[in-house]
Amino acid sequence: MPAWSPVPTAVPCATCPCSTDTQPLPERAGANMNPFKILSAISSGSFKGHFGQYGEDVIVRKLVKPNRGPGRYLDLGAFHPFRFSNTAYLWMCGWQGVNVDANANSIRLFDRVRRGDKNICAAVVSEAEIASGLTEVNLMLPQVTKTRDGISALGSISSDRAELKELVRAVPVPTLSVNRILAENSGEDIRYINIDIEGYDEKIACDIDLARFRPEVISVEEYGPNLTALANSVVCQHLQAHDYQLFARAGYTSIYVRED
Repeated sequence: MPAWSPVPTAVPCATCPCSTDTQPLPERAGANMNPFKILSAISSGSFKGHFGQYGEDVIVRKLVKPNRGPGRYLDLGAFHPFRFSNTAYLWMCGWQGVNVDANANSIRLFDRVRRGDKNICAAVVSEAEIASGLTEVNLMLPQVTKTRDGISALGSISSDRAELKELVRAVPVPTLSVNRILAENSGEDIRYINIDIEGYDEKIACDIDLARFRPEVISVEEYGPNLTALANSVVCQHLQAHDYQLFARAGYTSIYVRED
């Protein structure tokens, strides 16, 4: 089921506005809401749910030209078919696409659940790294993953991120470039790209061949102390140069829309 609370279950670290760390709220957000009032909201047709951690998918689904009907997406760092997913709602509305994650446990779950999607276990790296001969990297994970499905949101192929998060278990995974993934999966037809790959987001967002592949919406995980800094980020400047504008910000995700 989609999350029904308008309040996220985690808030940014108070001492560092651009930190990736989050602190749990004292109790689950929305835990004290009256269930009868929730049912009343559902029956009235005014109830709106979301899967995205900060409701990113609520914004995205209004931007992908719904009058065109179901389309295709590319989710880089897909993580989970539903939990924190920016593509789950689209999938439930008949969309299909490509989900890429370096964690084999994630991909096995996608294979079971996301019927009709193509699911790829790989680490997405830059074209320059592929050209240099990088064919495999280590996905760094916690020594113990406490979730039932064995999926950790902390995994990263970034050595800096791994050191910061004290990730000590190394799992080798093959590499792919974003443009190869797009080229091999009818990327010209993909209308939405989501990028959340823990430390590689900027590289990959700037690597997309936007002369060939022109999604309507691109969402990218970015960190910055304020909106002014984000409006001047490398990603924002690059996408603006290719006729995309920063439309919205939800949590740590910047949402860019193609200018038609």
